[in-house]
Amino acid sequence: MAAIRSHAATRVDGIAADFSGSAGAGAVVAKLPTVDVLVNNVGIFEPKPFAEIPDADWYSLFEINVMSGVRLSRHYLAGMLERNWGRILFISSESGVQIPAEMVHYGRKWCTTE
Repeated sequence: MAAIRSHAATRVDGIAADFSGSAGAGAVVAKLPTVDVLVNNVGIFEPKPFAEIPDADWYSLFEINVMSGVRLSRHYLAGMLERNWGRILFISSESGVQIPAEMVHYGRKWCTTE
């Protein structure tokens, strides 16, 4: 982070947050109530055959991989619209179009956000 800040013409900040629930997005919003550019790039997976992924794992993966970006985007979009400027980026993965058999749960995330 220090190296990025040394070259930045504006404020650059980072926050470590747990996105397994809404509290992680809340912590980010509390520290940075407004942003001009939001980059959603969180994504977790565990190589596992589709038939062996229990419902609890699906909910956890969806919470982190999809809802974290939804929560942050929903908050920051309002300010961007008021200022008539801003960017929300979702970093994708090749897994959205070429889903590995052992990572259906991860590839599905990219299909939801693109």
